[in-house]
Amino acid sequence: MTNSLTREQKLNALSEFLETRAQARTDGHSAQDGIDCPAHDIAFEWLANELLELVEGNYGYAEAEALDGATEAESAAGEAADQHLWEILVPTVRNDGRPFRLRYHKVWDERVKAVSGGLTIVPPVNGVWVSPEEETFKERMIPVRIMCTRDEIMAIAKMSKEYYEQEAIMVHRVSREVYIVD
Repeated sequence: MTNSLTREQKLNALSEFLETRAQARTDGHSAQDGIDCPAHDIAFEWLANELLELVEGNYGYAEAEALDGATEAESAAGEAADQHLWEILVPTVRNDGRPFRLRYHKVWDERVKAVSGGLTIVPPVNGVWVSPEEETFKERMIPVRIMCTRDEIMAIAKMSKEYYEQEAIMVHRVSREVYIVD
C-alpha cells in the first residue's frame, strides 16, 4: 500500500485531527458520543506518534534516530536499539469470503516467529478501507504485534500479502521504544 500524501499534507491532517480531538475533550464529550473509546485511543496514539515523527523530521527512520535515545545496555546489546514494536493487520477471511482456518493462521505465525522470534495476537477488530479504485471494503482483521527491525517487518508484510493473497497489508509502528526486562 503506498501513501501519496506529502509530508506537509500529513502534518496538516494530523494537526487537524489532534485539534478536533482536543476540542471534543474540552467540550465534555463522553464515550456515548464516540469520542472516548479504545479504538479512538489507539488511533490517537498512532497519529500522535506520526505527528511527532513529522515534527522531528525523522520520517523515514534515520539510523541515527534508532541510537539517539539508546542506553548503554541497549547499545551493547546491538540490535535491541534497532527494534520497534509493530502492528500488522491480518485478514480473517479470503477475498471470496471463505474464512481462514486456525491451522492456516498457525503456519503464518510460525513464519513470523522464524523472522522476529515472537508475536502477540490481539483480539479481532472490524475495519473499513477504500481501495485505490474507490471500492469500500469492510472486514474483520486480527491485529498482531511484533517486535523487530524495520527491514524484518517489511519482509513480514510482503510475505503476509502473498500468503493471504491480499491487495495490500497495513503495518504501522506502535512504539519506537521497546524494552524486555529480564
